[in-house]
Amino acid sequence: MATLNEEIGKLIARRLLADEAVTLPEVGALYTKRLPAQRISSTQLIPPHRVIAFSDGPMGHSLVEEIMREARCTEEQAADAYARWRSKSSDEGRLRIEGVGTLCLKSLSLD
Repeated sequence: MATLNEEIGKLIARRLLADEAVTLPEVGALYTKRLPAQRISSTQLIPPHRVIAFSDGPMGHSLVEEIMREARCTEEQAADAYARWRSKSSDEGRLRIEGVGTLCLKSLSLD
Protein backbone atom coordinates (compact mmCIF):
# COMPACT_ATOMS: atom_id res chain seq x y z
CA MET A 1 0.00 0.00 0.00
CA ALA A 2 1.29 3.46 -0.92
CA THR A 3 2.24 5.94 1.79
CA LEU A 4 0.58 9.33 2.25
CA ASN A 5 3.69 10.99 0.76
CA GLU A 6 3.53 8.77 -2.33
CA GLU A 7 -0.22 9.28 -2.83
CA ILE A 8 -0.02 13.06 -2.55
CA GLY A 9 3.03 13.10 -4.83
CA LYS A 10 1.08 11.12 -7.44
CA LEU A 11 -1.88 13.48 -7.11
CA ILE A 12 0.32 16.54 -7.69
CA ALA A 13 2.11 14.83 -10.60
CA ARG A 14 -1.20 13.92 -12.31
CA ARG A 15 -2.40 17.53 -12.11
CA LEU A 16 0.86 18.86 -13.52
CA LEU A 17 0.87 16.28 -16.33
CA ALA A 18 -2.65 17.42 -17.21
CA ASP A 19 -1.36 21.02 -17.49
CA GLU A 20 -3.29 22.01 -14.37
CA ALA A 21 -1.93 24.23 -11.61
CA VAL A 22 -2.17 23.08 -8.01
CA THR A 23 -2.00 25.35 -4.97
CA LEU A 24 -0.20 24.09 -1.89
CA PRO A 25 -1.86 26.09 0.91
CA GLU A 26 0.55 28.35 2.82
CA VAL A 27 3.30 27.48 0.31
CA GLY A 28 2.36 28.62 -3.21
CA ALA A 29 1.38 27.00 -6.49
CA LEU A 30 3.02 24.65 -8.95
CA TYR A 31 2.10 24.89 -12.61
CA THR A 32 3.47 23.92 -16.00
CA LYS A 33 4.84 26.53 -18.34
CA ARG A 34 5.44 25.98 -22.04
CA LEU A 35 8.74 27.24 -23.39
CA PRO A 36 9.19 27.86 -27.12
CA ALA A 37 11.97 26.36 -29.20
CA GLN A 38 15.30 28.10 -28.74
CA ARG A 39 18.19 28.34 -31.15
CA ILE A 40 21.42 27.92 -29.18
CA SER A 41 23.75 27.96 -32.17
CA SER A 42 23.58 27.97 -35.95
CA THR A 43 23.23 24.18 -35.92
CA GLN A 44 21.53 23.44 -32.59
CA LEU A 45 17.93 23.92 -31.54
CA ILE A 46 16.24 23.12 -28.23
CA PRO A 47 12.72 21.95 -29.05
CA PRO A 48 9.64 23.41 -27.34
CA HIS A 49 9.11 21.88 -23.92
CA ARG A 50 7.28 22.25 -20.63
CA VAL A 51 8.80 23.07 -17.25
CA ILE A 52 7.31 23.09 -13.78
CA ALA A 53 7.22 26.57 -12.29
CA PHE A 54 6.36 28.00 -8.87
CA SER A 55 4.15 30.96 -7.99
CA ASP A 56 3.73 32.66 -4.61
CA GLY A 57 0.02 33.13 -5.22
CA PRO A 58 -2.80 30.61 -5.62
CA MET A 59 -3.43 29.06 -9.02
CA GLY A 60 -5.75 26.25 -10.03
CA HIS A 61 -7.29 24.00 -7.40
CA SER A 62 -6.09 23.77 -3.83
CA LEU A 63 -4.35 20.51 -2.96
CA VAL A 64 -6.82 20.16 -0.06
CA GLU A 65 -9.69 20.24 -2.61
CA GLU A 66 -7.90 17.64 -4.72
CA ILE A 67 -7.41 15.39 -1.68
CA MET A 68 -11.13 15.76 -0.83
CA ARG A 69 -12.13 14.77 -4.36
CA GLU A 70 -9.66 11.89 -4.64
CA ALA A 71 -10.20 10.42 -1.15
CA ARG A 72 -13.92 11.28 -1.00
CA CYS A 73 -13.50 12.79 2.45
CA THR A 74 -14.51 15.94 4.30
CA GLU A 75 -12.59 19.20 4.06
CA GLU A 76 -11.43 18.75 7.65
CA GLN A 77 -10.05 15.27 6.92
CA ALA A 78 -8.35 16.52 3.74
CA ALA A 79 -6.83 19.49 5.57
CA ASP A 80 -5.54 17.13 8.27
CA ALA A 81 -3.99 14.82 5.63
CA TYR A 82 -2.37 17.85 3.95
CA ALA A 83 -0.97 19.07 7.29
CA ARG A 84 0.45 15.61 8.06
CA TRP A 85 1.98 15.41 4.56
CA ARG A 86 3.60 18.84 4.92
CA SER A 87 4.95 17.94 8.34
CA LYS A 88 6.48 14.69 7.06
CA SER A 89 7.73 16.19 3.79
CA SER A 90 9.27 19.41 5.09
CA ASP A 91 12.84 19.69 6.30
CA GLU A 92 14.90 22.85 6.78
CA GLY A 93 12.90 24.98 4.34
CA ARG A 94 12.60 22.21 1.75
CA LEU A 95 9.39 20.50 0.72
CA ARG A 96 9.86 17.05 -0.78
CA ILE A 97 7.14 16.04 -3.26
CA GLU A 98 7.51 12.29 -3.80
CA GLY A 99 7.92 11.46 -7.49
CA VAL A 100 8.06 15.12 -8.52
CA GLY A 101 10.96 16.88 -6.81
CA THR A 102 12.01 19.14 -3.98
CA LEU A 103 10.78 22.70 -3.56
CA CYS A 104 13.37 24.98 -1.97
CA LEU A 105 13.44 28.78 -1.98
CA LYS A 106 10.73 29.00 -4.66
CA SER A 107 12.66 26.68 -6.95
CA LEU A 108 11.80 23.08 -7.80
CA SER A 109 14.52 20.50 -8.35
CA LEU A 110 13.02 17.59 -10.28
CA ASP A 111 13.50 13.95 -9.36
